[in-house]
Amino acid sequence: MNRRAFIQAGLFILASAVLVFCTALSCTRVPAPLAPVPLTPLPIATPGTATPTLTRTPAPTPANTPTPLPTPVGHFQNFEIGNGTQGAYYGSLVNCTAAFTTTVYEGARALEVSFGVGAPGQVRIYPASSPLDLSSHTNIWMMVNDSVGEQGFNMILTSSSGSSQMVGSASATNPGGWTMIYWNLGPFDVDLTDIIYFTIQPYSQGLTFRFDDVRFGSF
Repeated sequence: MNRRAFIQAGLFILASAVLVFCTALSCTRVPAPLAPVPLTPLPIATPGTATPTLTRTPAPTPANTPTPLPTPVGHFQNFEIGNGTQGAYYGSLVNCTAAFTTTVYEGARALEVSFGVGAPGQVRIYPASSPLDLSSHTNIWMMVNDSVGEQGFNMILTSSSGSSQMVGSASATNPGGWTMIYWNLGPFDVDLTDIIYFTIQPYSQGLTFRFDDVRFGSF
């Protein structure tokens, strides 16, 4: 083979190699890029919530209901709840206003009466049991509280027949405390075996008194 033929053969071989290489390149598939995959966002963590503390509602406190107590022997009226009184404990008759109070001589409540001016005031007090027999006793009394002192009272004692008698007290109050005010039963011209109530009329007007622990007996 001469030189010219050698060169031509070499060029042919080179051209063939280039052709094979290009054909290989044209046949190689480059994979397309993957389609984007949407990402699901992670849930945002919420701050932890403490377990609520169980709140217990306290049971309601039952009302303080005083225990009924029968009227002690020798008491006309002590104004206590459930002491046996049938109906009213008292009646505001003339020129006064009355109500129960916790300012007491003893027990849980007493009777407070404010008397007006311009006319003598009167308040009626009923016994815990009626009618009441006072015939074997010499005195009736009650504890009285006022801020002025030196105060006396008329008592009008009434029997079931409707007869009544007014008698003045044999004692007077001391200021700022409780004083025993009493009446002698001898002067009362009524049937003492059948007493249904009495009425109190202070000597003075425009004052407030507290009455408690009305009793009868002998001394």
